[in-house]
Amino acid sequence: MRTRIVALVIAVVLAVVGGVLLVSYVRGADQRASEGAELTPVLVVTTEVPRGATAKQLELFVEERSVPAAFLAEGAITSLDELADLGDLVTTAALVPGEQVVRERFDTAESFVDRGGSVLIPEGLQEVSVSLDAPRVLDGRLSPGDTVGIFVSVEGDGTAPRQTRPLLEKVLVTAVSGGTAVAEDGTITGAQGTVTVTVAVSERDAQAIIYAREYAQLWFTKQDPDTTPSGRTPFTIQELLT
Repeated sequence: MRTRIVALVIAVVLAVVGGVLLVSYVRGADQRASEGAELTPVLVVTTEVPRGATAKQLELFVEERSVPAAFLAEGAITSLDELADLGDLVTTAALVPGEQVVRERFDTAESFVDRGGSVLIPEGLQEVSVSLDAPRVLDGRLSPGDTVGIFVSVEGDGTAPRQTRPLLEKVLVTAVSGGTAVAEDGTITGAQGTVTVTVAVSERDAQAIIYAREYAQLWFTKQDPDTTPSGRTPFTIQELLT
């Protein structure tokens, strides 16, 4: 019995030692293979990124590393400047830590939304959707990643006239669905019926949008994200609630 126990212990020790030696050999082989190899920069994912992130948003979740040229993936993006050149393109699949960023993972927001996609929600914000008649949302000509202004029209009362004023500016559109009309030649001619637009906003701004949708009239405008805010006095939640 004692002989069997001793034999078992020896076998376990040999297995552990063998495993350690194997790992050391593999690491050494990788190091030897890398020595003298030509290195090239590449962007590598550091944090898991959901599908629909814009190229600009992706800058927060990648870092530049050096790898042997032989290990560079086809179509790999090698710098933040190259990533910035992708503009408004969005990721078509989730990216995982350690993955090289490659060009084929990106597509236009229009193509992505046709597949039911939506862009990444910025940290600290939440999504809210509103369904409106097509003319109120540019005949449905909005896409994930667009920046919009939201206006609200309210009925007048005995002390104040009817008025239309901005509610929010520079709001990120994360998804758009419904209503797109396509002609026989394949061109988009506008939208029919209702269009649902999803935006990423703070909790307070979501409250204002929901209240305005319930008790007033909303209109969306498309904005240049680099445009300086107009400075016009927007409606406040307090004004909407009165």
